[in-house]
Amino acid sequence: MKLYKTLRGTVRVELCGADPEAALNLCARRGVILLDIAAQDACTLQSTLYEAQLEELKDIAARCMCELRVLGQSGGSRNLKLMRRRIGLLLAAALTTGLLLISSLYIWEIRVEGCERLTQGQVLRALAECGVEQGSYWPAISSDRLRSRMLLKMPELAWITVNVRGSCATVRLVEREERPAIYREEETADVVAAKDGVVRELYVLNGKALVRPGDTVLQGEPLVSGKLESITGPVRSVHAEARVIADTWYEMTAVCPIEARQKVESRGRRSRFALKIGDRRINFYINGKKTLDGYDRIVHEYRLGLEGVFALPLCLVREEIVRYETAEEPPQPERAMGVSLQRVLWETVDGAVVSAALSSSRDAERVCVTLRAQCRENIAKTIDTQGTETSP
Repeated sequence: MKLYKTLRGTVRVELCGADPEAALNLCARRGVILLDIAAQDACTLQSTLYEAQLEELKDIAARCMCELRVLGQSGGSRNLKLMRRRIGLLLAAALTTGLLLISSLYIWEIRVEGCERLTQGQVLRALAECGVEQGSYWPAISSDRLRSRMLLKMPELAWITVNVRGSCATVRLVEREERPAIYREEETADVVAAKDGVVRELYVLNGKALVRPGDTVLQGEPLVSGKLESITGPVRSVHAEARVIADTWYEMTAVCPIEARQKVESRGRRSRFALKIGDRRINFYINGKKTLDGYDRIVHEYRLGLEGVFALPLCLVREEIVRYETAEEPPQPERAMGVSLQRVLWETVDGAVVSAALSSSRDAERVCVTLRAQCRENIAKTIDTQGTETSP
């Protein structure tokens, strides 16, 4: 009932005269509906009627020698006037809602999960070639067809799927495990030294040992032979396997100039803005393609949307321009160079570092840092008869 009254509109009026009862009787004969009638005194009463019957009530009041006064109005034409005043706001809201609904049918953001050996750039390029990129109409994308095309295009993948939610496509993938090397036991393979060293421990799993603990070996020297001699039969070929622990020595040197030019920020920072609509960019500044020498440019992108709900093809770009100058500064690089050399050593050694020592020297132009280390590691390397490295 409230909604009905609001849509039709109601008016609260006051009827004042010598004989208001005559006006009520005439309203009943003409079908004018009066609601919530309340008598104020013998000559005055208040009532509510629908807005469409107000003109007829005025005519009745004039015929009955009564004065009609409007006290208030709600709903009906009053709401229409308010709506006319805000028609632009309503149209903008409707247009925005329509654009959001249409935009949600397209992909505006792509996330890649599960990359280890592959890079996100490789996956995104392959997806673009398969028809999945910014601005793609996602209801037309077939997951099965996309999976088949991606697996053919990228043999490194074992499984891939694309989930779309609110214009955001999440690509989840699993990379294919590398197939282990396959060899035949009857094929001849020897174990040789991968590095120079002194043998400390020797564990032969298959084949004939050619060295003993305490022997010094050079890189490429045979350690275990894949040919087994027999007194009663011919020479038998096997795939030699062994683990040879040896002491090895390393000497690494790094060189750095005695003076280096360092970048120093000067004169503060300034920002400039741009707007990206899909793949198109609108710059709010001039000379956008001009190269800025002596400046660093830091780009911040703010995509419009609600994280995890929907994304819009609008992206606000803020470029931070930082002016810098170069100055000669005497660095102290010995410690940093030593840390870098130690990191390279740990990545090179297949075992443990027994001892390590750093030394440095300077002349007029450069700094030299040298790392000398003794390590204990496995130097066994299995190769076949053609000299190709194999793994058991």
